[in-house]
Amino acid sequence: FDLKLRKGNSERREYTFQAGVLGLDAATEGPFRVGKQTGSYLINYRYSTLSVLSKIGVNIGDGVTNFQDLSFNVWLPAGKAGVFTLFGMGGLSDQTQQGKADSLLWAEDDFKRYDVDFVANTGVAGLTHSLILNDKTYLKTVVAASGTKNGERTDKLLDDYSMRRQFDNEHIQTKLTVSSTLSHKFNARHFLRAGGYVNFLNFDFSQNEFIEENDRLEEQLKVSGNGTSVNTFAQWQYRATERLTLNAGLHGLFFLLNNTASVEPRASVKYAFSEKQSLSFGYGLHSQIQPLGVYFTKITGDDGNFTTPNRDLGLSKAHHFVLSFDQSLPGNWRVKPEIYYQSLTNVPVNGAAADAFSMLNLTQGFVNESLTNNGLGRNYGLELTVEKFLTRGFYFLLASSVFQSKYRG
Repeated sequence: FDLKLRKGNSERREYTFQAGVLGLDAATEGPFRVGKQTGSYLINYRYSTLSVLSKIGVNIGDGVTNFQDLSFNVWLPAGKAGVFTLFGMGGLSDQTQQGKADSLLWAEDDFKRYDVDFVANTGVAGLTHSLILNDKTYLKTVVAASGTKNGERTDKLLDDYSMRRQFDNEHIQTKLTVSSTLSHKFNARHFLRAGGYVNFLNFDFSQNEFIEENDRLEEQLKVSGNGTSVNTFAQWQYRATERLTLNAGLHGLFFLLNNTASVEPRASVKYAFSEKQSLSFGYGLHSQIQPLGVYFTKITGDDGNFTTPNRDLGLSKAHHFVLSFDQSLPGNWRVKPEIYYQSLTNVPVNGAAADAFSMLNLTQGFVNESLTNNGLGRNYGLELTVEKFLTRGFYFLLASSVFQSKYRG
């Protein structure tokens, strides 16, 4: 995702308070001096409305979702040295389900006998530097640190109403990203963007589960590791005529953990029949690193020794095809139908048995199986966007889709 935080008001201070179904929201923004330059700040904090209602005694169901989040953007102009921004966003969230010590309730719903604590935290903070080298060349560099923490603990009420730990896991992932992009406009027809970014990846996973037949809590996963990915790209835009625009690019992905790589061509063409009507077609080859923990899966053999069979897994790949039509209508309306097809290859599936497992369906970064890149998949569908641009204080956006997704183990 390419998320952008707007800069704060650089002329006067403003304060905002909002209350809605999801959260209570407070924000402040305003100017401040940086030497001879005037910068700005923007800070926003939100707290869960559901948490507030629960704490004052309102019954909103068995599982209460608590969350709070903070985002900020500090804009720092530095004259000839360019512009710096210091940005960040992060959130803390948890959900608690309290078990009921009532065997009659268990007969109706077995889930009532479990205590469940789920935690999901995320955050990112970074520094950007934008520099206009001349009237045709622009350089932007970003350094950012990010991380996630997901954990779940489940306790079970036994028949004698004592509590037993049933499940306990914690997944922590961190990433340091350094990126730089150079944009250059040769003339009205030719434009080039090129750059690269490096991700330094780290993780620490643990998982324990109570095994009934062994009558004990067993460690299923205890692993930590790191890896580095390097991405490079170049994109050229050529305006052949006033109506015809061509884009062509090349993207490279290099995963240094096991020295896997992918070079990916991408291209698109857009033809404008008029200022209000255009047709475009695009193609791109995209690759994806597997969830980091998958590479460190340990399989224990009959001799008691373990191997890491997924260490050399390749990248999943997808060929993307998109055809879209864009039509502007009187009254500030816009309609955009789009049809797409994605052919997925090199998807990790079970290498030791014929079954339905596919990495396409994995929802967590833990796989206790030996995998091979022989899986396939496909997605295709139609999307329709209808938009009413801001007119007399009113606008709306409606998006809908019909699609089919299939995979093969």
